[in-house]
Order: sequence, then structure tokens, then C-alpha cells
Amino acid sequence: MNTDYLIYALLIFAFLLFFLGAPLALWWWRQQRAEIPAALTPPAELVQEPLFLSFHEPLPFNREQPDLEHQSPAWRGRMLRAGQVMATMQVRHVFFLHGTFVGSDPLDLLPPLRSVFPGFHQKIEVPLKAAMRGIVDRVAGDNGNFLPPYIRLFEAATGHQAHCRLLEWSSANHHIARLLGALHLIEFLLQQPGLETGQRVLLIGHSHARQVFGLFTHLIGRSVSGEQLWSFLREQELAAPGIEESCRRLQNLGYDFVTMGGPVRYAWAFLPGMRALHLVNHRGDQLLAEKPLGFWQTAAGDYVQQWGTIGSDTLATTARERKLNRLLDPILGKGTDTRLWFDAIVRRERLGNFGRTLLIDYGDQSRGRPNFLSTVFGHGIYTRYQCMLYQTQLICRYLYENDIERSDGAWG
Repeated sequence: MNTDYLIYALLIFAFLLFFLGAPLALWWWRQQRAEIPAALTPPAELVQEPLFLSFHEPLPFNREQPDLEHQSPAWRGRMLRAGQVMATMQVRHVFFLHGTFVGSDPLDLLPPLRSVFPGFHQKIEVPLKAAMRGIVDRVAGDNGNFLPPYIRLFEAATGHQAHCRLLEWSSANHHIARLLGALHLIEFLLQQPGLETGQRVLLIGHSHARQVFGLFTHLIGRSVSGEQLWSFLREQELAAPGIEESCRRLQNLGYDFVTMGGPVRYAWAFLPGMRALHLVNHRGDQLLAEKPLGFWQTAAGDYVQQWGTIGSDTLATTARERKLNRLLDPILGKGTDTRLWFDAIVRRERLGNFGRTLLIDYGDQSRGRPNFLSTVFGHGIYTRYQCMLYQTQLICRYLYENDIERSDGAWG
């Protein structure tokens, strides 16, 4: 009898929860929301047509000993030719940028520590960042994460034709973290010796590095949004003195952007001579992502690329950062908005408003068993060692119009 009473009580509670909560939820859902920002019109020469491809490992990679000496002569020769192509195109620097939650402050812990301990000294902060980054490397490995040995291998394999470097940013999942990441990228470029007019910089980024790159183009290109962002940085005293004027000389460089699994979110400014290539893990021959409920076996490819759209930001860990993010909303679009987020996910868009997108079936879909953790919902494949040669060939072919695989008679 007691069990029957408990069941009846639970049913009554569920009944009241539904009939009282449903009208409130409906009212909230129908409130007027900010619109998804309209796409910009790219210049005609910035190719937009997508291509459908299937991943294949051009030459086997020795994962057991992932250094140059233990790779086959054929693999090394192909990567060396890629380095020669980049050198011919005046690429002098290759910078890799990680995505969200795999940086030097993935949990956004440093801002509250600085607020609680105003004297939080760099002697403590620097080793703490290094420790957090080390934990990420040990846990994630090369799954959705650029490892330092990966960067060293890329530079050595391409014949040291370009200086390769992994750039870090906090990787927190909100506006201000990405804006400061873009500002750090500018500061870093300004510190590089020997950058001359006409040289090109290749920027390769995973996940929300795409948004960091987008903000970088606005700041460098002095677009309308860029001027608003510089005004914001000045008012909030976030930019070092003189950097706004100094960054103008970075306009004389050429920029090649490669994004991997980057959510379609911030608009970009179009810099003279820029090139953009976007790699997306995708199934099928349709432009929209399919099978939204098949994430447990990555049936549609990269789900995080879909989920990281407008409205998906997490709340910052300090009141000041939350205020800064609200101030950035009118410029960058709503950071946190569940309704807007759902609307954007339903659109299932893979393509941005600029650059060429390669929709690639990386072959990481499981057959009847869960694999969403091991693949990070299809988002982790791009940074794995065995994909390095394949993706480098794509860069040479679609950014630099040099098909190094076909030259071996191996392109299928």
C-alpha cells in the first residue's frame, strides 16, 4: 500500500510539474530573441564551393615511434615536398592554434584566482599554466589536441622550411577569452623577427581557433567590427599601449588560414590576398549535417562542429568577465542563449560565408557500438598523427594549387 501511495504521489507531482511548467516554458520560448547574424559577402576570388572527400592514409604512419627517423622514406619524401611547396609560396611561419578546453586554462581558473589574490604573480601563473597544459596533453594525447611533438615533427618533416610554433590561449568557452586569444596572436606576430612584406603566414587551428582567427582578421583589417573591438579593448584597458598602431604593419603579410572542425559562428573580415580552407568531418553527400541523434556512434561526423555555434558559450568564472562578454554580445552575437543555440543547431550548417570547405568522411563512424568518447563526438580526428600527411597534401592542393600526391601518381 505504501508503494501505491508513493506511485500516486509521483504521478501527481509529474502532472503538476508539466501543467505548471509547460506554460512557463512556452512563454520563455516565444520571447523575442536576437537574430543569427547575417552572412557577409566575400570577395569573388575567395572560393566557397565545398568538396566531398573521403579520408585515406596516403602512406602508413608509424604511431609507435612518432618521430621523423622512424617514418618511411616515402612518407618523409612526401612531407619534404610539401615543405618545398610552402617555401615557394613564401610561407615563413606556420602557427598551430588549439581549440576550446585544451589550452593553458581550460577550466577558466586563473581569472578568479587573480581576483581573489590581486598579487597573483607571474612566477606562480606561468608554471600553473604549464601544469594545466601538461595535464591536457597527457589526458587527450593527439585526440583533438596539437601535441608539442606533433609540431616538432611537422617542422622537421617539411625540411625546416618554415618556423613552426604552437600558440596557446586560455581556451575558455566565451567571447572575451577568444578576443584575448586573437590579441595574443597579434602580439606574438609582432615579436617575430624577419617578417617582411610579401611573406605569408600559415595559421592552422582546431575547433574554436576558427573564431580566434575571425577576430584576428577584424582587428588586423580594421573592419567596422574591428574598430568596435579596438574601441572595446581601449575602454576596458585590455590592450598593451601602442599595439593598435603597431599591428598595422601586419597588414603587409599574406595570411593562409586552415581550420579543422571549426564551428560556423563569428563572421570574418576579408584581408587582401588571404586564403581560407576549412576541414570538416562529415558523412554523406549533402551540405547539411545528417543524423543529429546519431552522436553516440558519430553517424554524422563532427557533432561538436555543430554544437559550438552561436549561443553555446559557457558562463565565465568572474563577474568582470561576464560583464565583458555581455558588452561583446552586440558585436559578436549572443554568447549564451539557449533558444538561439537550438535554432542554430537545427539549421545543421557546415559551411561558413568564406573560403573553401572540404567535407571529409574520416571513417571514424562506429557500427553499432558507442564511440563518442574515444572520438570526442567526431571532433578529435583532425589532430591525430596519421592525418598529418593527408591534411598537408590538402593544404598544398587547395591553398597552393600544387598536388604533391598526384606527382607520385598516387592520387585517386
